Amino acid sequence: MKEKIKINRDFVVYILVLLSVPGYIWCALNHICMCGHMAHPPYPLIEIVNDLIWIFFMVTAAVFSLKSTIKMKKFFVVILSFLIISRLFLGSFGGLLHIVEIPLFLWIGIESIIAIFGLRFKRPRLVVTLGIVLLSIIIFCLILLFF
Repeated sequence: MKEKIKINRDFVVYILVLLSVPGYIWCALNHICMCGHMAHPPYPLIEIVNDLIWIFFMVTAAVFSLKSTIKMKKFFVVILSFLIISRLFLGSFGGLLHIVEIPLFLWIGIESIIAIFGLRFKRPRLVVTLGIVLLSIIIFCLILLFF
């Protein structure tokens, strides 16, 4: 008799989110300009494949999270959907949406890490820590945008 292997959907969602991180960052750093996302073709095949991979991971994570037990799963799906739409269809408004994309992307990334490794923090401490991290990243992004 075959044993059924039960895979925790929450764990799969968090892993998929983390797997999308390198590709999403690579995309932001290499082919977003004031004209939008991939506005100046031709691009090497590796960049196209990279985009397909992180998009696949994010879409799959969004679909899996609909049937998961993740807290605030609708918000999770909305964030993942926004990140995909903002990058692919809005072209990150030439980088202007990075101010919104980076904190949201950081939030789902940190939530995934906390969930995977089972880190337990007191909420006030976690909120303060995340606030400081997000504020520093936003300041860093603003410095990069203007200098």
